[in-house]
Amino acid sequence: MNAQDVKAQTMRAQEIYSQWDCIRENIGDWHGSFAQYQPDGTLDKLTPSQLTLAETTPEQQMQLTLVRTPPEGPHTVRREFSYPGPAPHVYFFKTGAFSQGPLQYRGYAQFGAELSLKADSRRLRFVQMYEGATDGTSRLDYVTLIREQLDRPPPIAETGLQLSQLRGVWSGQTIVFCPTENRLKTDCSRWQIETEAETGLEIYDRIEPVYERRLTATVSQPQAPGKPTDGWRLMLLPDGAACLLQQQLSAKTAFTLEAVWLLSPLQRQRLIRCYDQQGRWTHLILAIEEKVSETSDA
Repeated sequence: MNAQDVKAQTMRAQEIYSQWDCIRENIGDWHGSFAQYQPDGTLDKLTPSQLTLAETTPEQQMQLTLVRTPPEGPHTVRREFSYPGPAPHVYFFKTGAFSQGPLQYRGYAQFGAELSLKADSRRLRFVQMYEGATDGTSRLDYVTLIREQLDRPPPIAETGLQLSQLRGVWSGQTIVFCPTENRLKTDCSRWQIETEAETGLEIYDRIEPVYERRLTATVSQPQAPGKPTDGWRLMLLPDGAACLLQQQLSAKTAFTLEAVWLLSPLQRQRLIRCYDQQGRWTHLILAIEEKVSETSDA
């Protein structure tokens, strides 16, 4: 089977899954915690949690119950939604990955999005929040990493993701959702760290056919917080997690919010939410990638 046949087969597989079927991938009792990090990577607070998603009426109704247990006492949130799902602000892939956030960026108001990746009985959710200002720009306020596992808490990660684990060339398949067209496209990706300079990392990233870019990012992690800047930041977090995001957003500049999950030394997933120069949500990208080389000369 050639590459075009594989792409066509994947596209057909995506089309036969309704949003309701994709949401079902997240049904169950998810035990874990909310870890909130400051923009420099410092852990601010850690809160145990349990989230239950149940299909209360087959093909008609689902209920979500979230219980967080901070030191001052439990806090419970309940939500219900009906078939076919909570669109248009939320989109689910057949893997169970999903993202929710505003359709339109407003620089003067609080802005943020959730990006969730799932692998078997484990799930990582990322919440990236910005604080708006009267001049139409937003600065990163905090990042929350939510680590969850079905039916029991996930094991405690002793150390965070290391930059050495991301070095090399990563390549894979992308599934791109276009909300304005309400359809999926499949293509490919390539990502690599090109250089490591005193000013930060030089990263090359290509998601066909959405963008091709080179960017400079500073690095921060809970064990070694970094000084916030106005540019890109690669935040390394526990359990193979990372997020790539900008410290400051503007209504006149396109931007992305990105979550990364290293599942094994040679496998990872990325979820990327894209906004254009008018602040409109344009793409949601799920990239399933493998390391193809330890160096950038591949």
